[in-house]
Amino acid sequence: MTIEGIEGARARQPFVRQEGETSRAFAAFGIYYSMAPRKRSLKAAAEIFYQRNGSPNLSQLKKWSRTYRWVSRAEAYDDFLDEKRREKTLEMILAAVKAPDVY
Repeated sequence: MTIEGIEGARARQPFVRQEGETSRAFAAFGIYYSMAPRKRSLKAAAEIFYQRNGSPNLSQLKKWSRTYRWVSRAEAYDDFLDEKRREKTLEMILAAVKAPDVY
């Protein structure tokens, strides 16, 4: 993928790894955005990350969250998933409408 393609993907899908975001910061973000929206918290993400990888602590995740805009990126991920669910539902409805009666 070209540099322009990577930058375009970052703009269209802000939940992908951002320029300058370290692999550890992105891994922690992955934990954060994978949580259910109503259960999502930096404290919980920090605890899970610590269990899997050792440090960093909550203050480091707060810094990464501010620097790399985790809240808005996680919301964009939620919107992306919602759109995909709606598309799949529409496909299933259209397939059911087109399906011949089997009686």
